[in-house]
Amino acid sequence: MINLIHDRFNFANPLLYRYIPRDGELCDKLVSYIGLDILQMLGKIVPEVISPRICSLESKLRDIATTNKQKQISKRVDGQVVGVISINTLFNGYLNRLNERRRRIDKLSLEFNVAESIRNDRLSDLSYFLISAFSIEANIANDVRHHFRSEIGEFSHKEFGEQRVGSSTMPHKMNPVEYENIVGLWKSYFPKISSFIMAQITEHQGDSTNSFLPSGVFELAVALSYSTKSLENSLGNLKINV
Repeated sequence: MINLIHDRFNFANPLLYRYIPRDGELCDKLVSYIGLDILQMLGKIVPEVISPRICSLESKLRDIATTNKQKQISKRVDGQVVGVISINTLFNGYLNRLNERRRRIDKLSLEFNVAESIRNDRLSDLSYFLISAFSIEANIANDVRHHFRSEIGEFSHKEFGEQRVGSSTMPHKMNPVEYENIVGLWKSYFPKISSFIMAQITEHQGDSTNSFLPSGVFELAVALSYSTKSLENSLGNLKINV
């Protein structure tokens, strides 16, 4: 299956070989898109994968907030403790931010069979709100992984597989690598947003320098699709130690 995806999509190697194979549902969806052009695929992956996955992640955040509403953890500003914050407040904050981005994404036009300048505007708009949702997910993952730190210890895994090791030098450590991967993916795609926005500048009535835009936004959409599901699964294994 991954060979079929490789033959059709020119994704960056880590996304193709490291992350997508972990997500069987996403693999199946990408294979089902083979035969469509890139704009048709982009018009399908947003309502069929991204929006439902973000909605499911919102439910997970709501569950964590509700289940742990009486619990409090340390509130930090610039790494320094400045009081406490409830799990309910923290995770409902994430939920509200993510919900707003999803609603914005759902309102965008995914009709790309229009004049090039209008198409590029729509692709740029979509790329912005995709990376905005991705940024919130990376914010969640980054906050969670810091609470795993041994000197804090407020979060940990419910289960940590016997085959997993922390590092080559400290195999006993239970590093939150699943959250670190999400932050790493976000860091690799965030810088591309400027190029996507710049594609709104079209020379005359057509500009071949913008030909990268559809495939670039689609790759971002796939990365966000993976990240959203990975974050939901990781939060399902989150233990709050307070």
